[in-house]
Amino acid sequence: MAFIGSESGRNAVTVSSDTTLRASLRRRKRIERELAVLRTMESHLFTKEIVWAILTIPGVAALVILVAWKAHWWSGSPPVAASVAALTGLGVWWIGRRWLALAAIIIFGLADPT
Repeated sequence: MAFIGSESGRNAVTVSSDTTLRASLRRRKRIERELAVLRTMESHLFTKEIVWAILTIPGVAALVILVAWKAHWWSGSPPVAASVAALTGLGVWWIGRRWLALAAIIIFGLADPT
């Protein structure tokens, strides 16, 4: 009987160590995933990129306002200017912030040379 009891005691220790080992492996994998995400994010947190992100929003707003002003100047109608501004905003959003220079070229292209 003592042998059976000690055997079950050994099994209990084995099960306990298996559970501890699995928990340790899961924790290690989770930490490795978190570190990989932090390394990926690290490259996106430079000051230059943050400044560009902050300047992009007012820049896009200025572009949309310029288009609305130009549309109002051409048509003399505030509803047309608002519609054109909304469409321009959607267009700029669709082009994306990486293509902000293209949006600026379009705006300058709308400028009257005279």
